[in-house]
Amino acid sequence: EEDDSDRQRYYGARFGQEGDIVINDYMNAQYTGFVGLGTPPQKVSMVFDTGSSNLWAPSKNKFLQRHHLYKKEKSSTYRKNGTSFAIQYGSGAVKGQFVNDNVQIGPFTIEGYNFVDVHDTS
Repeated sequence: EEDDSDRQRYYGARFGQEGDIVINDYMNAQYTGFVGLGTPPQKVSMVFDTGSSNLWAPSKNKFLQRHHLYKKEKSSTYRKNGTSFAIQYGSGAVKGQFVNDNVQIGPFTIEGYNFVDVHDTS
């Protein structure tokens, strides 16, 4: 059984640590906010999608031109995973590569989190 010290190491934050995590509600249909990706943290806007199991980080301008982009080459903690990601929806497709890097949400940091570096949408 895990104790709090195991969880603290895993999640990289103290339980009970306080801080603000701002989530924006868009018409009760979409929830957005900023996360920090990599080291040093790069501020990237995210949709907190409860219907998806993966975090997607845009890395190319054509994906979302008005959003901040994840630049893996600027992160000292980026690690290539080597696994491709592709999913098809009725409205188009999303393609990318799984990567591992630190993810910061509010005062909490998850080290080496596995997420998708999105480089193509159609």
